[in-house]
Amino acid sequence: SLIFDANAAVSSGDELLQGGKPVGTVTSVAPEPSDGVLKGLGYVKAAAAIPGANLEVTGSEKGSAEILSLAQPYGPPKD
Repeated sequence: SLIFDANAAVSSGDELLQGGKPVGTVTSVAPEPSDGVLKGLGYVKAAAAIPGANLEVTGSEKGSAEILSLAQPYGPPKD
């Protein structure tokens, strides 16, 4: 999951960049009901998919995103 900077006008389909290179795409965006913080989901290349990493968002406007967490597609993480 992703969290976007407060001023960003982000929409699905916007490109995610790291160091100016494309690493992914935003797939969905929605404000958090409790506080309006903009969060979303996206696909990010494995090499760039690190929780806490900051990515640039390019679309109609520029913004930034931080990776909050990664999906666990095969069940709970193994200890």
